[in-house]
Amino acid sequence: MIKKLILSTLSSALLLSTFSAVPSVSADDFNDAIDEQRSIIEETDNQVHNLEETISSLQEQVRNAEDELKTLDRDITANEDKINEVVERLEAAHAEMKELQEEIAELEDIISKRTEQLESQARKIQVDGQTTSYIEFIIEAESLTDIIGRIDIVSSLVSSNRKLVRAQVRDMEAVAEKQERTEQTIVQQNALGAELEVISQDLEQQRLEKEVLVAQIAAERATAQSDRDRYLSQRAEAEQAVSQLIVAREEAAQAAREADEQRRAEAEQSEQEEREAVARAEEQAAEEEAQVSLSSSQASQTSEPESSSSETPAPSNSDRNQSSSGNNGGSASNTESSNNNNSGNNSGNNSGSNSVNNGGGNGTGGSSNESSNKPAPAPQPSPAPAPSGGTSWATLQPHATRLLGTRYQLGGSTASALDCSGFTSLVFRQVGISLPRTAAGQYASSRKISRSDAQPGDLIFFSENGSTISHVGIYVGGGRFIGSQTSTGVAYTNAHTGYWGARFVGYGRY
Repeated sequence: MIKKLILSTLSSALLLSTFSAVPSVSADDFNDAIDEQRSIIEETDNQVHNLEETISSLQEQVRNAEDELKTLDRDITANEDKINEVVERLEAAHAEMKELQEEIAELEDIISKRTEQLESQARKIQVDGQTTSYIEFIIEAESLTDIIGRIDIVSSLVSSNRKLVRAQVRDMEAVAEKQERTEQTIVQQNALGAELEVISQDLEQQRLEKEVLVAQIAAERATAQSDRDRYLSQRAEAEQAVSQLIVAREEAAQAAREADEQRRAEAEQSEQEEREAVARAEEQAAEEEAQVSLSSSQASQTSEPESSSSETPAPSNSDRNQSSSGNNGGSASNTESSNNNNSGNNSGNNSGSNSVNNGGGNGTGGSSNESSNKPAPAPQPSPAPAPSGGTSWATLQPHATRLLGTRYQLGGSTASALDCSGFTSLVFRQVGISLPRTAAGQYASSRKISRSDAQPGDLIFFSENGSTISHVGIYVGGGRFIGSQTSTGVAYTNAHTGYWGARFVGYGRY
């Protein structure tokens, strides 16, 4: 009996030590994860700061380029005005040239006629000797007055010829001068127009280059803004992850404290049960020894009366007292018997008879006193209630299979996106059971179930590094479980083979 008790105590101690050795998520793991997310936040802040500076610089470049484009547009407009002015001047020069050409044609016609007249007069003078005629014309005058008159006529004719020659020369020079001036104007205006055309082409080229530059800067700015928005999103996700990790750390710490309190309570209860078991064992051993002693005493008392009745010796008072003292708890009856024997000891036969009777009475009295003085046994503790069957897979299955295919997201706890513990919490919450938020918290507060006793509906736990609970799912039987995995989202997979088989930790029941 005592050996069985010791074996039971050792088994309980071994079971408690096994549970206490199960890995759990430590605060350092959460702190490392929080530090990692905060470093991501710091890095994204730096990236966002750099990108905002880049965007500001690009915006300044765009403003400068747009100002330059405005200047180029003004220059192009001014140059186009100059080109239009030159074109107008060219058109005027061409019109003037046309008029000059008409005047030149008229002058050339007049000059031609004058030339013919002069040539005719020259030929006449040469042929007819007009100079002699002029003299003769003067000499043939009839009077002085007639002579003077004829001299005036001759002078007028000569002067007229001279004027005609001078006009001829002047008109020819004017024609040459106008023609030369008009041609120079046309050449100059053509050169200016060509120069303005080159300037216009150069300005157009500059404007095209500036427009390309503005487009490139705008594209770079759009890219930088997109990168900035992406980093802002990453920072927001990291900040959310930090918040979730802090909450998970607090929940894990609370779960660890509750688990420690539960282990201490279980240890105290186990110690109390050990002490009670030891006390019961001691009481039972004392009871067995008392029963053995009583049996021996009764056997010796039974043998003594038989020998005295066969030999019929007269017992002495000391024998009676010794017999009486041998009875456990019967001293009062022996004293009364001894007094009766001493007062009624008249003859040897009567004394022997009284002695036998008294001995029998003492034996009976001793047995009666032994029975009446025996301590009551300690009350046996009520047996521990049988463990409950937990939550069945049949109850959980409709809620779990409804989430098949839901994508994985760290910290996700809604039907749109779930992580592993978010999936199990949501499914159990649908049947009225509240679970801790993290896989480590769910493991710490669950009732641990051996692999041979696992049933569909129990939680199944895994560890990546052998020291912290990193994944949880719902066991569905047949060596498979359903959970939210990073690669597949909510899906069925093997529990004891392949990837998860090497990371299996144990089962927990709620």
